[in-house]
Amino acid sequence: MGNAATLSCQYDLEQAALYAVRWYFGQEEFYRFVPREAKPTFVFAVAGINVDLTNSDATSVTLKGVTRELSGTYQCEVSEDAPLFHTEIRSAHMQVIELPKGDPVLQVDKKVIGINDNFKAVCTVGPSYPPANITWTVNGREIHKTPLQRITLDAFDGSNTYSSLEMFPNSQALQSFFATNYQHSVKVQCGVSILHVFHKNVEVRIGLNRAPATTISPNLLGLEGSKRYANGDPDNSALTGASQRCCICCEALGAISLAIFTLTVAQL
Repeated sequence: MGNAATLSCQYDLEQAALYAVRWYFGQEEFYRFVPREAKPTFVFAVAGINVDLTNSDATSVTLKGVTRELSGTYQCEVSEDAPLFHTEIRSAHMQVIELPKGDPVLQVDKKVIGINDNFKAVCTVGPSYPPANITWTVNGREIHKTPLQRITLDAFDGSNTYSSLEMFPNSQALQSFFATNYQHSVKVQCGVSILHVFHKNVEVRIGLNRAPATTISPNLLGLEGSKRYANGDPDNSALTGASQRCCICCEALGAISLAIFTLTVAQL
């Protein structure tokens, strides 16, 4: 968008004389070349089209400062001169592309991940026409959508394009990160493309935490109910219930020990 576009029409009249070349956008004629006229070039008013006459002739026409609205079908009509006036017409589609004004942005929810962590990244691209296409790679390998590797894409004309990558602990990609001991980080990359004219990559490195998962003592969570509450277990928790049962067992064992000691004294 904003650049000049040169449309070319090549033809062979097989020794016949050229009568006229006409150019159409849709069904509207916007340029004509008639070599027999004193002023061979003619321009017709069509909304959005600005013909560069200095760079237009019998085989091409140049449009200045094209806009998105000029995407569409163009036709070139070539007619030979009298007496036959044979005419041929050909058409082609031109796509005018609006590129993003800034670079893509990649955001991640964690800078370091462990073997049991999930991971999410979001890639954002500014407004473009047509909307950008986004692909994901990790360490150079493309990530595909699976139940444990979720990829979304939200794209609308005239607004930002968003793509998210979410990987869960048992996903193939996350498991492969920890398969070797020498790897301490991975490179996550989102690749942005718009047809064949725009390609850009943005990447970030994520550290790998190989430490095993730690467990938390119940004491640190304040779950020793039998010590905290003199009147029993107010929340009826399994941990505090177990403590009470152990105290009952201690009392029973104490009674048995006392009986054995009494019996021994009696025998003496």
